[in-house]
Amino acid sequence: MSKGQFHTLLKKSSYASVGVLLSRVLSACAVIIMSRVVGPANFGIYASLWAVIRVTLALSETGMTTGIKRDGARNYEYLPILLGNTLLAKIVIGIIALLFATLYYTAVVEFNSVHQSLTVPLVIIAFILFFIEPFFAVLQVRGQQAQIAVLQIGKNLLFLTGFIALAVKGSGLKTFVWFQAVLNCFFFIVVYFYSTGSLRVRFDLSQIAPQFFSSFVFGLSGVMYTTYTQLPVLALAHFGSIEEVGYFAVAYRLIELLFLTAAAASNNAFLPSLFRLYRSNRKDFVEICGRMQLFFFSLGVVVSSSLYVSAEPLILFLQGDEYRPAIQAVRIMSWAVMLNMGILAAGCSLTAAGRMRIKILLQLCVVAVVFLTSIFIIKPYGFLGASYTVCIMWGTLVILYYPYAGYKRLITSAGLFHLLLPSTLTIVAAVFTANLFYLPWVTKLTFFFFNAILVWLLTFLWFKKHPPILH
Repeated sequence: MSKGQFHTLLKKSSYASVGVLLSRVLSACAVIIMSRVVGPANFGIYASLWAVIRVTLALSETGMTTGIKRDGARNYEYLPILLGNTLLAKIVIGIIALLFATLYYTAVVEFNSVHQSLTVPLVIIAFILFFIEPFFAVLQVRGQQAQIAVLQIGKNLLFLTGFIALAVKGSGLKTFVWFQAVLNCFFFIVVYFYSTGSLRVRFDLSQIAPQFFSSFVFGLSGVMYTTYTQLPVLALAHFGSIEEVGYFAVAYRLIELLFLTAAAASNNAFLPSLFRLYRSNRKDFVEICGRMQLFFFSLGVVVSSSLYVSAEPLILFLQGDEYRPAIQAVRIMSWAVMLNMGILAAGCSLTAAGRMRIKILLQLCVVAVVFLTSIFIIKPYGFLGASYTVCIMWGTLVILYYPYAGYKRLITSAGLFHLLLPSTLTIVAAVFTANLFYLPWVTKLTFFFFNAILVWLLTFLWFKKHPPILH
């Protein structure tokens, strides 16, 4: 039964991940166009201001959105109250957080006219993205991942089209950001009416406090995540130059795109079902987490190796020669993608099993590690040091998450040993191919992908003949 459930969840996760991937690719292309028009210095200002706003909003996350997935998946009739109470809390907390972010940035950064012109539209964008999450959670509980994908792709098609028009016109950074703000307002209206068409939003003030406290651990975990993922950007903005922030931001946006795609597959498709399974069928829970582990780790190896090989042509094609220093940053951080995907199943299992306190404690350790590496690596080595910090961050999570989840029997390591050989062959092929300087990039990519397809096809056939026992 769990094999069929896994395939169903994998189908939903494919909708979620493809939707996020395509929408983020479109969004990234739009931002790339903007970065090329405005230049590294102005783009660095945009990236640093946006990082402060994102961190502050994450600090205000109460976890009630994840609570909608948990409690709504267990009791669909409770969805209207869960949604209404979450929206009330987000309105109040979000406004306070954004005011704090603005005051903080003006206090710690030399605030010039460019910063001032970007503050209001970026605050609007951040608030809408913060406020729209509960509506997506409702759609995810209903299993409407495909509809979410269509909405996101549609929005970002308009986003890209608008940015192309503005680039042709030669518009400034302020115009780009204001267009993004107006488009997000329109998108929110569409999502609101679509998600609440058959759902009447209700409020129960007496339930806000219990809902808040029962979900607070999810919010605190989100705070930890955003803190350690954005610390490298903030540290580089403090220790490095604006140009270095621009180089790193270009590379990190590409890496974050892959992080978000993988997270969408695990959190938006697998997690709601894992909440139910942990209570109803522990055997299926462990087996599905084991299948997740094998699938996402294998995918992570292939994606990371592919990114390592294609880093140079990718950056030069998308960003131009002006951003050539970002190539090395992409290559370094490509291995963080493998580490990130390798712990998705372990992280999901901890969340679904209610092990949030220990998960937050482990995340706090990661924050401390990233903070120390920011001082000792980013300060002397600039944006390359920030790139190594990202790899250290996810490596620390692997060391902390996986052993604990295995110790609590939330996940199994069955089958992982048999992935060592194909993973090693793929990684070695990527490093070897990327450093064959005398070959054109088309030949390099062809050689690598032929090798990767052959290796993983044989691996798939072996697993099909010798399936691991995952419970």
